[in-house]
Amino acid sequence: MRRPPGTGPLSSAPPACSGARLSPREREIALLVARGLPTKAIARHLGISMWTVSTYLRRIFARFGVGNRAAMIARLFQDGLL
Repeated sequence: MRRPPGTGPLSSAPPACSGARLSPREREIALLVARGLPTKAIARHLGISMWTVSTYLRRIFARFGVGNRAAMIARLFQDGLL
């Protein structure tokens, strides 16, 4: 049975800020998360620390009202940002 629009699991997340966007680095990190890479591999791939990757992820989570990587990727696809 199909759910009516706006009643799926993503509808409980708060709406993204109007005009919310990703910086080029945030988008790069989000794409690597979408490919399934863990924080350590992302850091190694980009030549930055794991702490920096975690900071980027926390900021993206907060901006889009999500609490984990799967929800982040779903939200970014939903919003057309990935």
